[in-house]
Amino acid sequence: MSEQPKLKARSTIWKKIRRLELPEEIKETLRTMWHQAKALVERLVEWLYHKRHLTATVALGVALAYLCHYVPIVGPLLADLAISSSVLVGLVRQMRADLDRFFDGVVVPA
Repeated sequence: MSEQPKLKARSTIWKKIRRLELPEEIKETLRTMWHQAKALVERLVEWLYHKRHLTATVALGVALAYLCHYVPIVGPLLADLAISSSVLVGLVRQMRADLDRFFDGVVVPA
């Protein structure tokens, strides 16, 4: 079994980049891309956090699809159904949670 590579600290990565024999403009481009990627990942994580119901349901659907895929003959079909139904259920759960959050004080249950 192969070992997972150890994650390196950001400072270690930048030290290695500085030692590379690359033009300074390429190193500056790498630094800019690093910051843009960091901002993108932060926005993505924030979006996923705010869409927790959708994210959790789709994650469970993906796990179910992974398990169903190995069933002989009908496995791929079941996997596709698991993914699509989990997305639909997740959208409905997320919409319901958003409606409850935004209109909880306005709509009174009957």
